[in-house]
Amino acid sequence: EQVRLDEIISDAIIDFQSQIRKENKDVKIEYSSPQGDIFVEADRTRLIQVVSNLLNNALKFTDYGTVSVLLQSNPDEATVRISDTGHGIDPQILSRLFTKFTSKSVRGVGLGLYISKSIVEAHGGSIWGKNNIDKKGATFYFSLPLQRKPIGEIEPNTTTTTIEPNTTTTTIEPNTTTT
Repeated sequence: EQVRLDEIISDAIIDFQSQIRKENKDVKIEYSSPQGDIFVEADRTRLIQVVSNLLNNALKFTDYGTVSVLLQSNPDEATVRISDTGHGIDPQILSRLFTKFTSKSVRGVGLGLYISKSIVEAHGGSIWGKNNIDKKGATFYFSLPLQRKPIGEIEPNTTTTTIEPNTTTTTIEPNTTTT
């Protein structure tokens, strides 16, 4: 199904903000999506799982500071960046980060990143993570291809949104031809 990636991220952030309040943590979540609505062809439930896993990890390893989320797109793909000011990734597990049972946490068994990688790759995307250069925290990224139907495959009575920085909407009327 075609889903709004920006909406999935916003909803997940709202859920995690209530968790932060409950835990009384001194962590702020910042979210930026300068390009507005970004649509991808994906399983909504699985994308929620990926975003939630990455946000959960960022918050788990950040005692205080900021978790920043940025959603951007180019003509071919959407990229989500989740960056934190936490402990960073332990160098001992960095090379095995997305394998089963890789964790340095007392909470969790080390399956979240493995599952996230499987989901992202099943959608034709990629996922990666690294420690921040300033040695404060880590940044995780995942990208997904933007799926657009070729013009000849657009069905009558449908609305198509072109996903570009200057978003436009085109309505195809019935019994018209497209070129």
